[in-house]
Amino acid sequence: MNFSAVIADLNNQITALKKPIDCLGQENAALRQENTRLRYENDSLKERLGLNSTNSSLPPSHDLYLNKRHKRPRRNKKPGPQPGHKCQSYQQHQL
Repeated sequence: MNFSAVIADLNNQITALKKPIDCLGQENAALRQENTRLRYENDSLKERLGLNSTNSSLPPSHDLYLNKRHKRPRRNKKPGPQPGHKCQSYQQHQL
């Protein structure tokens, strides 16, 4: 058995495997940077989403996701004259 040939072959394999490891390390660093940036952006958007007219200086017209409350409770009546209502209308005068 030729140990020097085996050692040389293993060294070649090690150097061949170091290249992808270096590339993956660079890609990992870039992805970590992007992750940090996206987390910061996400936090700022969550903070903006939580703002409304009650906890900031925004006017009520800028409230985005709030349900508008009706001032009067809704009734089960249709709009317009109701049954039994005496209709009043203007009459034309003769000229």
